[in-house]
Amino acid sequence: MRRRLFLVLAGSSVLSACRLGVGEAPPEEAQFIPLRILTYSEIVHRGKLAILHAATKEGSEVTPVLMRGEETFEIEEFTPQMAGEDGFVRWNWTVPESLEPGTYTIVVTAVAAEGEISWTEDFEIR
Repeated sequence: MRRRLFLVLAGSSVLSACRLGVGEAPPEEAQFIPLRILTYSEIVHRGKLAILHAATKEGSEVTPVLMRGEETFEIEEFTPQMAGEDGFVRWNWTVPESLEPGTYTIVVTAVAAEGEISWTEDFEIR
């Protein structure tokens, strides 16, 4: 079963960190900034378009990052976005041809007045 890493931060202090299975709710103290990745492609191909769609609290600044292990990759389209009234943010991005095939992680971070929260999803690049 795929697990999701869930972090809640206030300033530089981690309030909670846990791994959640699909469908599991985040810890109660994390409810002040809901964040969820709604749509992503579990398998993407180099040179092709991929979609990332997330939902969070209205007014949060949301930023995605592409990682593999400890390495972070610059994706031109992954610029910070402010969540609108509906809380939705969306990125259409082109998977770089230079990436090696394998498993990668998208980390989406939402920052609001109450603190910061991150959500992760693993996917395959071919």
